[in-house]
Amino acid sequence: MKSVTFIQRLEVFINNWQDQLYGYAYYLVGNENDAEDIVQEAFIRCYRALQQQDLHHPKAWLYRTVYNLTMDYRRKMPEQATVPLSYAIDIPQADDSELHAEYLRIERLLSLLSKEQADVVSLHFTEDLSFREIGEVLGISRNTAKTRYRLAMQHLKKYILQQ
Repeated sequence: MKSVTFIQRLEVFINNWQDQLYGYAYYLVGNENDAEDIVQEAFIRCYRALQQQDLHHPKAWLYRTVYNLTMDYRRKMPEQATVPLSYAIDIPQADDSELHAEYLRIERLLSLLSKEQADVVSLHFTEDLSFREIGEVLGISRNTAKTRYRLAMQHLKKYILQQ
């Protein structure tokens, strides 16, 4: 009976977060096939973890696993760079040029931040994670995530006001 429960939970996780996790992995590794492999490996690890324990924050756990797998990948392939946010997120480029232009603007603004700050801002806005979840994903405290976010917003506000 227990095996059905964790398999059903895994199916819910896949249905709820597969596309977002893929977009996040693709953003980090810049390669469709590798992003798919990373997300697949994350769900395999989730399956194994669910057999042994209850995941209290499964969304954050999955994002953390994808993050760790992409960092392992990038250590092996250091020349790989992140892809623009507009490629990692499914946006209608041809149908809505205003929306596409806005994503390009966001990419430009994120490039002004340190990697640590940009990661927090990206996870908060594009992945809709809470600061607690961001802390779990990045291996930092909730307060550190909030501080990085606050500093990033101050930096961006200063930049925008200078424009």
